[in-house]
Amino acid sequence: MEAWRQWLTRRKEKTCLTTKRDKNPLDSDRPSHGRRLHKRALFFAKTRHFERNRDLSSITLLARRYTYSMSSIGRRVGAVCVATGVMLAWAGDHYALGELSAIIAVWLIAFGAMELVVAHRKFEWLWATLFAFVLTLAFVLVGLAGIDVPVQEANCAVLSETVASSGVVPVSIVDPPRLAFTCSTVQHGVVFRRFNRIDIWGVLSQHQQKAVFDSLQRIHSSEHTAPIHVTFWQKENWGDCPVPNPPGAHCRGPELVIREAIVN
Repeated sequence: MEAWRQWLTRRKEKTCLTTKRDKNPLDSDRPSHGRRLHKRALFFAKTRHFERNRDLSSITLLARRYTYSMSSIGRRVGAVCVATGVMLAWAGDHYALGELSAIIAVWLIAFGAMELVVAHRKFEWLWATLFAFVLTLAFVLVGLAGIDVPVQEANCAVLSETVASSGVVPVSIVDPPRLAFTCSTVQHGVVFRRFNRIDIWGVLSQHQQKAVFDSLQRIHSSEHTAPIHVTFWQKENWGDCPVPNPPGAHCRGPELVIREAIVN
């Protein structure tokens, strides 16, 4: 071939240096582009994925531990409240502790029972408190309305004879022919247990009070009457009523309680 033909087909060499590098057609490290995947790249990728999952799993584990601990605390608190409320209710039903103890017992039982049910849910304390408030309010309304329990006149008649036979009760200044004591029926406790209530005035010495207790205990054991709530008062405070009442009216004023006891 002629020289001039070789000169035309010969590749022209660059005479100047360029600062630009040749573009690499392989724009990634993926094996599909023809470049070998390095083992270290695979290792670091797996390590980053593991660390990210480990962080998420740690947060999830902490959240689960917090939820479990709170539910465990809620169950323990609920169990303690239920046990305390049951004991207080039992004591109120047997020893006539008063209306306040019954209200507290109802609230504790309701709160503890609800806490055991919703211990693992959100806003458990709020739901338990709301349920306890509603149930306690219903109990108070029922207690204020009263439950009609027929008064057993036979029990009061027998108990009145027993108290009178003790010979230590003075004559009443309110109704002079009668002795200074009264007999009625009241209700105490969560289940509104019926009690025979006896109020006695003017029996001050412990020896006389013991005589009354012994006679009531014997009649309670023999007749199987309801529990007897006995209250000893210092004296009858009977006098003229205040101004709003009509003139000449007599009322019972404030009186001092000496002793209270339950005959079961």
